Amino acid sequence: MNKLTLTSILAALLLVGCAHRADHGRHSPPYGGACPCPNPSNPQVTVDGNTIKLDQEILVFAPGVRGSVTWSLPANSALRFPENGIVIEGRLIDRVIRGQPVSVALDADQKEIVDCRPSKDGLQFSCFNSHPFPGVYKYTIRVRSGDKLVERDPPIVNM
Repeated sequence: MNKLTLTSILAALLLVGCAHRADHGRHSPPYGGACPCPNPSNPQVTVDGNTIKLDQEILVFAPGVRGSVTWSLPANSALRFPENGIVIEGRLIDRVIRGQPVSVALDADQKEIVDCRPSKDGLQFSCFNSHPFPGVYKYTIRVRSGDKLVERDPPIVNM
């Protein structure tokens, strides 16, 4: 993930219309009523051709929100998560690399989003987000459709 990608992620966060709070996406907008925002703790996953689609591009967790994150495929789907269906690749960090002033690097030793495993016969995949501090995490999501394996690498953001 390069600096442009990180900038895009941060810009997208500024444009999020519904703030994800501890009540998992329900809040009262200025005009009244409730805003049914996607729940970052339960992202819905589908596959369209060779593309994994999520009901939310970036999983954003408000400060202090911690717990299980469970990605779900449609119940009637032939799609399945393999054993490595969700892999947290690492936490994005800024640091000096090879004499460059600041570069984006990946800390693969992150310990914040852990214990990832499939469940419900491969229809779900869960990880535990301990959310000890803010950060942006790169993860890879894999879904098997017959003999075909589809991959994608979106971010998780702990505010």
